[in-house]
Amino acid sequence: MALSKAWLCGLGLLLLGADLPPSSPTTITEAVTGGAVLKDGSLWFTTWNESARFTLSPRAGDVDAVFTALRLASEAGVSIAVRFDPDSGRFDPDNGRIDYRLCAITYGAQKIGGDRDFCSGPSAVGGTSGEKAIAVGMAREMSFDTAGAGPLLDAGLAHPDLPAALRTIGLRARSDVHATLASRLPHGSPAADAELVLALADTRAWEHAAPDDREAPFTEGALLEELGAYPDALAVYQRFEAKWPDEYFRAQVRRAAIKRIAGDYPGALATLNEIAVRDPVAMGMKYHYHRGWLLSLMGRYEEAVADFSAGLETQPDYPYVFLRRACAYGRLGYIAEARSDEEAGLGLLAKLPVTGEPLVQYDVDHARAGLDALSKMQAEGQSKPTAVACDLSDPEKLRSRSKALPATPG
Repeated sequence: MALSKAWLCGLGLLLLGADLPPSSPTTITEAVTGGAVLKDGSLWFTTWNESARFTLSPRAGDVDAVFTALRLASEAGVSIAVRFDPDSGRFDPDNGRIDYRLCAITYGAQKIGGDRDFCSGPSAVGGTSGEKAIAVGMAREMSFDTAGAGPLLDAGLAHPDLPAALRTIGLRARSDVHATLASRLPHGSPAADAELVLALADTRAWEHAAPDDREAPFTEGALLEELGAYPDALAVYQRFEAKWPDEYFRAQVRRAAIKRIAGDYPGALATLNEIAVRDPVAMGMKYHYHRGWLLSLMGRYEEAVADFSAGLETQPDYPYVFLRRACAYGRLGYIAEARSDEEAGLGLLAKLPVTGEPLVQYDVDHARAGLDALSKMQAEGQSKPTAVACDLSDPEKLRSRSKALPATPG
């Protein structure tokens, strides 16, 4: 994909709080949404979280080198590491985002900037105490530091004079904190559901405060799914698509996922296949990953391999597509191919600083075990179908409606 001076692209990111050690990056596998080089020579870009914006002035660093790296990474569809100063966060009322000072980026083996380069000197942070608390709190949340983020966001949101747009940012970040805390607890447990209900409350407040922000209802639907309120989630996705018809793809993928969770594999496949007819342009990694996952569950492994391979053409560094394709190859008895994919997926997972998160750590541990087993099978010349690479975490298990939610009418 071409990257111009005013661009939109698909790009995964590693986000590092500048005060964290380089060995502890935070990985975001969503897309960069935009960026530009301005007339004064400065650079900004946004990530999956459009509440944050990363900036670099020509006085601080090599804007052209950074821009070139972003363009190359975008065209290759691969991740790039971004190091920034969380204490520099400052709310810009003109664009409704929090700007953070960029310290460095890493693309492949090339590092541009460093601790003593772009971020040399103290942070120049202005604004109110509420603004500072939310800016640093959101940076902590992006770094999965829930213990640090939660109190800061609570304090910031309690500030009486917050601009409406900044309050919305704080609500979104705090919702993410509660959702992360829930993911660390047993699925469906009262403690996890309590965190999800708090996330849902913040998300609904965010949606009320920013009715034109399409991410709020989409997040609401996802939280309702996690709480087992599938009819409620479907109603939210219907409302979401009705308001923003161009969001058909994302809504349709979730509708298919709910059918998959319920065990209706043929119905889920038919729902996904409708995308190819109505919105074929959207058939990137998300479409092929979900379709390949579903085909694997249906025992259609050759087709699953084809879908996973198609997804890798647009996002070649997504670890889970390698791991799921390894499972499909193993089921077909293609041991060498399964071993290669298991190794590739494990290598990508092991680079993520969120490997301490329970679900990710589960997959790292089981991928290592799968790789060992596949290596032994390959060395022995085995070619029988195997499921040793198929033990992956599944955060979307079917569950009953949470008792923490109000009862449905009737």
